[in-house]
Amino acid sequence: MKTSECAKLAGISVDTLRYYEKYGLIKPKKEGYSREYTTEDIEQLKYIAIFKAVGMKLSDIKLINDMDEVNIDYETIKALLESYLEKVEKQEEMLKYSKNILTRALNKVKGVLK
Repeated sequence: MKTSECAKLAGISVDTLRYYEKYGLIKPKKEGYSREYTTEDIEQLKYIAIFKAVGMKLSDIKLINDMDEVNIDYETIKALLESYLEKVEKQEEMLKYSKNILTRALNKVKGVLK
């Protein structure tokens, strides 16, 4: 598929897609001046979106993305992933706490409205 279709399916702009390609996060097949994206590229873009949603830096995403292609210290990758997982777990706790507070406030308002 072409650049615009890939960007649309991945939920990103064409500029973002091109930036990710330039940064080396995605490597579409090139046919002359055209790029041809695959379903695997779409999946990779979805992983990138998830990693970004938890606050991961592009340099860290690239490190994880390239770990099978270059000589990488897997202990470094492990520590990196553990730190992001810890951050997500803290966010999850905060969201549960926030939900609890909002639910109690809503129940209080519903009680007043009865």
